[in-house]
Amino acid sequence: MISLVARRCEAAASVTTSALRLSRRRDVDLLSDFIHWLSKRPRWAVGLTAIYFLATSLPHDVGQQATFRAYDLFSKRTVDIAFLAFAAIMLIGTAWFCSKRLRIASRHGSLGVLTCLGILWLVLSAGAYRWLFYTIAEVIHFPQYAVLAVLLFAVTGSHARTMFGVILLAILDEAYQYWFIYNPRFPSLLDFNDVLFDALGGAAACLLLHLDGATHRVPSRPVCWRRSPMLWGPLVVIAIAVGLHSAGVLGLYPDLEEGERTIQLSRQAMNPYWRTTPHGRVLHNLRPWEAVPLLALIVVMIGSLDRDAKNRPTK
Repeated sequence: MISLVARRCEAAASVTTSALRLSRRRDVDLLSDFIHWLSKRPRWAVGLTAIYFLATSLPHDVGQQATFRAYDLFSKRTVDIAFLAFAAIMLIGTAWFCSKRLRIASRHGSLGVLTCLGILWLVLSAGAYRWLFYTIAEVIHFPQYAVLAVLLFAVTGSHARTMFGVILLAILDEAYQYWFIYNPRFPSLLDFNDVLFDALGGAAACLLLHLDGATHRVPSRPVCWRRSPMLWGPLVVIAIAVGLHSAGVLGLYPDLEEGERTIQLSRQAMNPYWRTTPHGRVLHNLRPWEAVPLLALIVVMIGSLDRDAKNRPTK
């Protein structure tokens, strides 16, 4: 009788241990499982991506006005501390996620690549925070576009194409703000600083997806590079911009152009190089010729994960 009870207790303990192991594994694999599930439903993935982008971009002015009201209601210092606390929570959550996956990444031989890219991402993000942030509230760009990158990855199955989509939508978002929300209320500019923040948020999501193994589980959509929008899209935009500039229609900044152009990328002078905001932060506004190399670096950096994924074994 005693031996029978002991055997049953041992069996129950074994089942409990197995259930706990399965629960832990499933907790870690939730992101990868969701991307895999969504990638098999491309219409859902595209629709969900479009809905999310519109829901986070169209009410941008509402969010900004709410932040300014919070400054008046509490104080800028209090609101900044709240945003910094939010950023700290995100970093702690990311560190926890990484701790669950580092051993698997090491086993697959991707730990070195992810470490190098992660360090480069941290350097770029720290530099952006120090020299490009208008207010601390800019940290919201990172999680906003990280989620968008996750949804885009389910559509494209490629880190390079995901980053291309993130940057394209970020520019579209900033163009909407510049020409529709703030025109002609403020002497604003097409903010390439925000585009860089958005790209860094998308890059962080791609690094985490690769760490989680989603890169291997989601099939990459076949693309002919000769017909790829990643190649021809930027070339067409550059050709149109050069043509409009040569025709005297498109201008960059008021202090660099002779006379007023029909289309300006800024309604304010860009000098001096460093400027002080009303909130006391010293920052630099990226010019297009400064932003493009940085964005290209991020695309190349994250695009290298696609090559690394080909050498990873099936999960």
